[in-house]
Amino acid sequence: MTGRFLLLPVGSIFVRREALSSGPGESSLKLDVVNPFDQSVLAQVAYDADAHVSDKLDAASAAFKRWRRLPLDRRAACVRAGLARLRDHRDGIEREVTLQMGKPLTQSRSEFGTLLDRAETCLEIARDALSADVLPEMTGSVCRLEH
Repeated sequence: MTGRFLLLPVGSIFVRREALSSGPGESSLKLDVVNPFDQSVLAQVAYDADAHVSDKLDAASAAFKRWRRLPLDRRAACVRAGLARLRDHRDGIEREVTLQMGKPLTQSRSEFGTLLDRAETCLEIARDALSADVLPEMTGSVCRLEH
């Protein structure tokens, strides 16, 4: 691992795309990413300073407010684009999971395939799952649950 994480942009919604290396907003403390199988250090990642964490949380909150206003079809298209990017980097991601989790590559591949299958299933059922539920009428009133 090179000390960077792959962050996938989702249209204009993504929060930040940055390499995690020592720089402004980071503390001098580092997190060791350790392979649990052989205890080798795969990478060191700098912790964010408190102010930088606040900035990231503010940016994530603002991004979510934009995201929640997007129509479902547009959000689904963004998720599909993200899944395509994951598929493009599948081999590298599977190797990273193997290194970081200390598991066989075949198991990482299986887990990645399961992730993709579940995501596709969620996309298929999203419209029905997120549609309003109308509860049975109770003495002249109608209850409706919006998701």
